Amino acid sequence: MNKHIGRNDPCHCGSGKKYKKCCFLKINKAEIKDLEYTRFLGKGMSTKDKLVEKAGDEIGISDSEVLSFLSDSSLYKNRDVNKFYYMDKHFLFFNITINDCKMFAYPIKNENVFLWEYCLTNFPDFFDTTEIRYLESIKKSIAGFFQIKEIDSNSFITTVEDIFTFKTYKIKDKKLSQIAVRHDIYGGFLIPYDDIFISDGATPSVFSPEDKEYIRSTVQLFYRMGRKRIRKADNEELSRFLNRSPVTIYRVSLDHFLFMHEEEDFPDSKLLTKDKKEFILLKTYYKISNREDIKNRILKIRGFKIVKEGEKVDEISWVNFKGISFGEVYIADKEIIFFTDAREHLQKWRGLTKNIPLEFLNTEETDQLEITDRLFENIENDLFVEKPDNISTEEFKKSALKEWDDFYNMWFNLKQSYLGNKPPSEAIKTIIGKQRVMDQIDSYENEMLRMKKFQDGENKIKYFSADEFRKRLNIK
Repeated sequence: MNKHIGRNDPCHCGSGKKYKKCCFLKINKAEIKDLEYTRFLGKGMSTKDKLVEKAGDEIGISDSEVLSFLSDSSLYKNRDVNKFYYMDKHFLFFNITINDCKMFAYPIKNENVFLWEYCLTNFPDFFDTTEIRYLESIKKSIAGFFQIKEIDSNSFITTVEDIFTFKTYKIKDKKLSQIAVRHDIYGGFLIPYDDIFISDGATPSVFSPEDKEYIRSTVQLFYRMGRKRIRKADNEELSRFLNRSPVTIYRVSLDHFLFMHEEEDFPDSKLLTKDKKEFILLKTYYKISNREDIKNRILKIRGFKIVKEGEKVDEISWVNFKGISFGEVYIADKEIIFFTDAREHLQKWRGLTKNIPLEFLNTEETDQLEITDRLFENIENDLFVEKPDNISTEEFKKSALKEWDDFYNMWFNLKQSYLGNKPPSEAIKTIIGKQRVMDQIDSYENEMLRMKKFQDGENKIKYFSADEFRKRLNIK
């Protein structure tokens, strides 16, 4: 192909037409379309600036009002949201959350409309033609929580999946494709633009794959609050709920933020549970006399659910309302074993079962440092170390692959609290366990992709492969 092809030269595609009447037109149209898209995004930014301006100057909506509305839920009853709001280090989170909530989810006065819709109706002359188009597009937007499945960094197209409806959408966003990695989850809105979407109103919180269970259960909790008849909703209804009440997206983000920061001054601990307790594996044995009676009594306690009934052993899981596992119970004819990952969980278990005839035998514990050392013994110390100059790339790659292979094999057979003190090889035998293993593998891949994206040089992270996990578990 001639790099300096003229407008009147034969087109390089072989059509026989002149370049100016063939591929030149296609390229020109693509450039114009891309320019229009960029202009539309820019107008989205100016539109939001105008919405914030109207909110403060003419409608009289303050940030404190929006924060009060955002935290107006019994979920925050005993939590000091304002304490975090006034801390300088949390300014960015609250600034983004409050402004986006103000525009997309805060109902104006008694009109039961959101700011963007209220301004579109009452101040149409305040916006130009493209800004009006942007506001009109929001009417067809989709609210929800979306997980990134694929990223095309060349076209800036990111494919996402709604974690409730499992529908996929394509977003064109240069910034998103540059900073996000596969498996990230975020809450926000997909606004249609031609045959694709743009993303807007996204929460500052980026959730991990292992947070999916937490997101679903927390949305379910908000759905049930305020209803006289408490009922469980399926995924489709929860998706419709998010679109009717988009403030829920920001409330989940706020809850997650508080959950991550409320105990940030917890004494130094190298490993914490999902609910910020010091991690330590505890295995408690009890003697029993009536297996069925004991099982039925435990199942009457909120949060305890039967996972598997067997001739020799019944398995019960203990999960809180956020989907966080607090422990596993194994009931045999003459004995119960209770597994948990924190002393606080064991203490709570003892309180809940104090009226159940369990004869305590003993508790075994495994120190968290021992667990950590076993898990990362061969990799953690030199994960980020760059290739030494005296070793060839091929030798370094071979060594890294060997260390990762040892890690995969160790992980495959290592008992983990997130999996109910089971190894992945055992956990995948149940539907819930298999999903947790898949989410955990996605989470590993998510973390490694993020490291690869922002790390330079030749190091061992480059040779990590989540598919090697999946091969060992036969997960596709």
